[in-house]
Amino acid sequence: QYYYYGQSQVDSATTVLGPATNTSLSNNDQSMLYNNLDLRGRQSNGNWDNRVVVRETYVASFLDNVDSYNRLYSAYFEAANKVDEYSGRFGRQSGTSGGVLGSFDGATLGYNVLPKWRVNAVAGTPVEFYSVNYSKQFWGTSLDFGLFADHWNGSLYYIQQTVDGIADRQATGTELRYFDPKGSALLYLDYDTLFDELNIATFQATWLSSPATTWNTLLDHRLAPTLMTSNALFTAPEGSTIQSLLATMTEEALRQMAVDNSPTFDSYMLGVSHNLNTTWQIGGDVRRFNLSAPPSSPTITTILGTGATMMYTLQTIANGLI
Repeated sequence: QYYYYGQSQVDSATTVLGPATNTSLSNNDQSMLYNNLDLRGRQSNGNWDNRVVVRETYVASFLDNVDSYNRLYSAYFEAANKVDEYSGRFGRQSGTSGGVLGSFDGATLGYNVLPKWRVNAVAGTPVEFYSVNYSKQFWGTSLDFGLFADHWNGSLYYIQQTVDGIADRQATGTELRYFDPKGSALLYLDYDTLFDELNIATFQATWLSSPATTWNTLLDHRLAPTLMTSNALFTAPEGSTIQSLLATMTEEALRQMAVDNSPTFDSYMLGVSHNLNTTWQIGGDVRRFNLSAPPSSPTITTILGTGATMMYTLQTIANGLI
């Protein structure tokens, strides 16, 4: 448990003609009790490795204008057979691979068909921590492979999601990973076959060119947010639903509206750090990012692009200086 309290006060004096007018305003900005629960249990024997996980946060607000809220982030049971190499996870969980975006309520199943090949299946309902006026369900399958040539592993996936009875997201993708004592690299691609659009293309790598010098790079292209039919609701009139929009437009027009609500974000970074000696380290990076403006559209009137933005960072770190 953590309790947070904040109070502010503003004193001002205004002089026009004659004596000054003094004003003092005070405000209680924050009064909240954060309650965090992280419960993990594990039971293991010769054949089975089972676990249960519960992660929850309840924020109790003592201010009249701030609501209390509860967030159940994880609540699942997982069972894994170590002999036949199959497993299942059931309940609220976080999607970390296979094209799953964020937390969901559902099930994940996996089976090692060969020593270096594993098939997986997932199905569920996305978790929304705010009020929404739609219903989503998804299912997907993936194939994990590796380790090959002592350095390579990865996965291929396909995922299908619906919203209120129509296709919301339909994507295929891959994760390819490389590991070496001198560095690592990750390539991640997500292509939406429903929209014929590249959702995500990311490459990031770390490399030790010498025992004292480390290089980092990131090349990232993505639609922000990830392209889905339900993105059309972002700029629809308040209270609109997918079905109410379809009463006045075609699915094709609805998806074009979703595309208009999904601008492109590009980010590039190159960084290096170097140990001068056992005490001092120097490092820096160059970053460039750009959020594109959406195309001219009668449904989009308030979103602006950033243009190309450059950022330069230089830092020094001292260990054991004092």
